[in-house]
Amino acid sequence: MFWFFEEAQVKHFLSSLADALPGAQLACDANSKLGASIINRSLQNIGMTGVAVTWRLEDARVITQWDSRLKLIDQTLLYSIHRDSTWGEQTLKNMDLLD
Repeated sequence: MFWFFEEAQVKHFLSSLADALPGAQLACDANSKLGASIINRSLQNIGMTGVAVTWRLEDARVITQWDSRLKLIDQTLLYSIHRDSTWGEQTLKNMDLLD
């Protein structure tokens, strides 16, 4: 949801959300620097040169430093799932890199 925003925009949105909905919970996804670069390369490869993943997050705990009202409930890695050898070596390598 926040992939294509700058970090300052994400910070502002989350603070505004905390203002408007105190105690609310939000589930979202984010990409690491590596994940964002892989996605951006893929976007370019399919001709989408006008868009790019700009917001990256290595560790969700950093969000709690932006605003004292923001609390991290959980952080789950996308690829922290069982690996199946039939998925191919490159897919498995990418999963390991992104976890």
